[in-house]
Amino acid sequence: MSNNQADSDVLAVQQRNQLRQEAGLPAVSIAEELKKLKWARRRREFERYFEEITPRLRHIWEVPGSGWMTQMGLHEAVRFRILQCWEPSDLGNDDHTQSITDQFILELQNDIMRGVEPQPSTE
Repeated sequence: MSNNQADSDVLAVQQRNQLRQEAGLPAVSIAEELKKLKWARRRREFERYFEEITPRLRHIWEVPGSGWMTQMGLHEAVRFRILQCWEPSDLGNDDHTQSITDQFILELQNDIMRGVEPQPSTE
């Protein structure tokens, strides 16, 4: 995040705290609000990323003959697994743009179909 964005975020929280004070409400922690903003931005980035890669994954949950509920369950299992791999804390860095390889997709599909819980990466 740029310094301008950080400064803008702090200013926005300070302005909200001023409004809260005028309304007789307690102030919120600037640090906590900045964490929430960062989390919301990261989730928005993930949603964009997942939408971008969905065409490569769609065949995993669009199983012929399966019902809507089954497909939604598979969709969410895939989404959750991708989220786990995407999170910077799991990657050990901030590079969430790692490409999803065909091998990863095949392993993901096999794990989802077998009902295997995702394991942390040992790499």
